[in-house]
Amino acid sequence: MKVKKSTMKGVYIFCVCLVMVSCTDVENSGSQVPQVFRYGYRPPDVDVGEKMAELDGFRQYLEKKLEMPVELYEILGYAPAIEALRANKIEMTTLGSFAFVIAEEKAGIEPIAYRGHKDTGKGSYFSLFITTRKDLKTIEDVKEKAHTLKLAFGNPASTSGHLIPRKYLKENGINPETDFEEVLYCPDHTASLMATLSGNVDVAAVMNITINKFLQSGKITENDFVTLFQSDPIQTDAYVVRPNLPLELKQKAIKAMVDMCQEAPEIWYGISPVSDRDVILFPARQELWNEIREMALLTKKEMFGK
Repeated sequence: MKVKKSTMKGVYIFCVCLVMVSCTDVENSGSQVPQVFRYGYRPPDVDVGEKMAELDGFRQYLEKKLEMPVELYEILGYAPAIEALRANKIEMTTLGSFAFVIAEEKAGIEPIAYRGHKDTGKGSYFSLFITTRKDLKTIEDVKEKAHTLKLAFGNPASTSGHLIPRKYLKENGINPETDFEEVLYCPDHTASLMATLSGNVDVAAVMNITINKFLQSGKITENDFVTLFQSDPIQTDAYVVRPNLPLELKQKAIKAMVDMCQEAPEIWYGISPVSDRDVILFPARQELWNEIREMALLTKKEMFGK
């Protein structure tokens, strides 16, 4: 059986042994007020020109609210984003729930805001297993034929691309490392989706937000894939700041993010990863990610036995 050599232990090490990145020549030192407020963003996967213009509108909004220069820096992946925060190379970014829990444990990263419905304050999205194979209709079909299938997870630090789908497979008696012909790790959800649609993999873990973006853009249709599994709701991403950001500036950043939905709704809708206009930003509460923390701990015990 052909299994990719990277083990779960190797994946965990990838998540926590982060790669140094240098985002700018401007050096912001520790707990001092920075010369420039730097926001790290993940590159958009659809409508790139339009989304970059919307990000620049967000930059201008932050400059006004924070009363200081703001610069945007493209960061590819969770590991460089976490290390950039830890090394004082950026002040703020967005991390998926699992990536945030890793960052919190390893670098003391702090959450400041999250997405939620304006009426309930609850925010969620979903993890999906998708396929284009006509002979796969249920997870039992996957279990029966796993030894002939190629599986794609997302980024190893992804909640919906790795943590949740791995847990689901284990609960259904499927061990990814031993049961599948091959297990791959894609850099992001777009890559996982494209790998499935192109036939390079048989089954992939993808978040519903990515699929919805491609459906809304007309790049794919619902007839292009089959959904084998949809998770329970997952706590949304955390907007986070580096741990030694001065308190006054952190408070300004929290207020700027939360107020944006009322004061500059078009800017918020432009940068929001979801199209639902009833989804706004709320101040973060640590307990929101407790379930993800518990899953991460169980995954660590599974890998290291302690």
